[in-house]
Amino acid sequence: MTLSHIALAAMCAMTFVDEAALREFIETRAYMLGRPNQTQFSPQGEVLFFLRSKPEEEELSLFEFELATKTERELVTAKQLLGDAAEQLSVEEKAQRERSRSMAQGIASFELSAEGKHVLFSLSGALYAVALPGVGLGKAVVVHLGPKTGAALSAEFSPDGKHVAYVKGFDIYVVNLQTRRHRRLTRGGTEELSHGLAEFIAQEEFGRAQGYWFSQDGKRLLFQQTDHRGMERLEVANPASPESKPVSFFYPRAGKPNARLRLGLVSTWGGPITWVEWDNKTYPYLMNVRWTKGGNVILSVMNRPQNTLVLLEIDGQTGKHRRTLLEEKDEAWVNIDQSFPVWLPDDSGFFWRTEKKGAPEIELRLADGRHVQTWVKAEAGFSQWAGFDKKRQTLFFSGGPNPTEPKLYAVTQAQEPKLFYGNPGEMVFGRWDEKAQRMLVSAVSLEAMPRQWVLDEGGKALVEVPSVAKAPKLFPQIEIRQLSKGIQPWTRIVKPKNFDAKKRYPVVLEIYGGPHVQEVVQSWPRALGLQWLANQGFVVVSFDVQGTPGRGRAWERAIFHNFAERISKEQVEALKQLALEFPQMDLSKVGVMGSSFGGYMAAILLMRYPEVFRAGVAMAPVVDWRDYDSAYTERYLGMPEEHPEVYEKNSVLSHVDKAQRPLLLVHGTADDNVYFFHTLKLADALFRKGKPCEVLPIANATHMLGADKEIGQRLWKLRAQFFQKHLHEGNHP
Repeated sequence: MTLSHIALAAMCAMTFVDEAALREFIETRAYMLGRPNQTQFSPQGEVLFFLRSKPEEEELSLFEFELATKTERELVTAKQLLGDAAEQLSVEEKAQRERSRSMAQGIASFELSAEGKHVLFSLSGALYAVALPGVGLGKAVVVHLGPKTGAALSAEFSPDGKHVAYVKGFDIYVVNLQTRRHRRLTRGGTEELSHGLAEFIAQEEFGRAQGYWFSQDGKRLLFQQTDHRGMERLEVANPASPESKPVSFFYPRAGKPNARLRLGLVSTWGGPITWVEWDNKTYPYLMNVRWTKGGNVILSVMNRPQNTLVLLEIDGQTGKHRRTLLEEKDEAWVNIDQSFPVWLPDDSGFFWRTEKKGAPEIELRLADGRHVQTWVKAEAGFSQWAGFDKKRQTLFFSGGPNPTEPKLYAVTQAQEPKLFYGNPGEMVFGRWDEKAQRMLVSAVSLEAMPRQWVLDEGGKALVEVPSVAKAPKLFPQIEIRQLSKGIQPWTRIVKPKNFDAKKRYPVVLEIYGGPHVQEVVQSWPRALGLQWLANQGFVVVSFDVQGTPGRGRAWERAIFHNFAERISKEQVEALKQLALEFPQMDLSKVGVMGSSFGGYMAAILLMRYPEVFRAGVAMAPVVDWRDYDSAYTERYLGMPEEHPEVYEKNSVLSHVDKAQRPLLLVHGTADDNVYFFHTLKLADALFRKGKPCEVLPIANATHMLGADKEIGQRLWKLRAQFFQKHLHEGNHP
């Protein structure tokens, strides 16, 4: 085993194709900086609010855009409030941003009050409300809400827009927008027993960032109490700064204790807490929460194996269980979609997503859970919820027959879906705003970067949301096709510029391969880095084999209890099949690379198939699934004490004896998702067996290895240099 600083030194002497383009690709975050994000309509639909940075800066500012006049105005910037002072983030807020994979700086997120008169955001732990006079009516007024000490987290408007709730010091507070008086709603919160914050699993694996919820009349609050006592704590140290104190995290490894949750009800004026009756031993996982207009609470909860989900109705005054609305079961696991249940505006019923018939369907159910009818059938290829127009009784969703390019469809009163918006070769997603009676559409393709439009209720484009992003200098040489034989996976081929069909090129398999992630999609920004790598003289390919979403329940559940064998075998079969259809691939010179689950698969493929792969780069790889988090791991592999053989065969460590080819391991030492000790365990095992391995630890880097732009640029060069060395040069048996 050697440290890769030698490789880094060699890299510095190399000449790369399009090095200036790589630098700009990194500086612009794949040309996504300068594009509007988190876009929201005003209640009347006349104005859009969004966050946007400059083309090469991370710092987001708040903008408004008047649709009729196409007038844009910058409302507030971080610099206006902080001056030259650096933004300060608490450990908890850093962790929240890591969970959401956010690299944003400045105004990282915002919320618009229901009546549309105020915008709320936090900056350096302080809360700010922006009073909105309207476009062209003078300057917006920014109000500092506090708190005077400590940092505010997870701030949210009350439904009437008169109060803001937030969490400080692990307890919940409410501040009056007019008087700016702060009121404490819970007491006794600590790091071990917190109030109002979503736990690690909810944020990382279930897509739930909220830890408290206002009733619709704003008079009561339901909050989560999280008990971490008895959980493992893992520490993250900075080896480059040994005098610094390590940061400790509660981390639930597979088979070990999770955080224990319970829910409390409290008046927004304070007072006694009523605890909710909920069988949290049988159903320890809280998916989502919603208050009904009648003042009851709907809980979506799941058992630890994640094969049973139930929807419960709870009395919003007494906390008692009123009834169970439905139960969703699956022999493997139940997929989570945080969009559901979607309640009708009058609370007479709700839409529900199910896969009971082999693919996602959207059902309409009554308020008591009884099935009414199926609005979106399995053959429609449902991908993502886009909204419901009560006035026209029309449901909107993204989907269709081709999972690489979903379009926007409309379903009126459970009839056949009709195309609402979308062009061939384009991915389209939408969000219907019921108050504004307008649709916000996002579209991207292999020929166009992401753009946003506003559509009217009939699908007519009204205006494009303004962007100041740079145009890419890396032009796509990308082909997406479905292989004709075997399991017929969708495939992405990235060819070098000046591609010569008479030549044969070394191949790099870029892989994620894990659940809930599609690599092969019609998206230019998703392949920009791969295009730069291909321009160094490679054909870069990716395959969405079984286990990936978009092709039905059986396709997705095929990897249950079987990551290593199933996915690696199908990746190799797809590689060989593609070579028959695309003969410019030189299968005597194949490398593999991936990060996170993709890093795991890169290591597995390199060890299981040394006759196919000549070299591999594994970044932040999961090495032993016993060391990864409980919710993700147990969903697919079961409990380790019940299925030890499953964990054994799916561990990279079980394949070390087969290792023959050069492997480069890259890992951030501050990674609190896939901890650095994963790479250390693998490097140690390879070293002891006398197997080839290079290790590059990146000091104080997290799971988002490219968060530092300099690191991001060097990592692309390092991978290019590694594959140049092992695929282009020398003879390969």
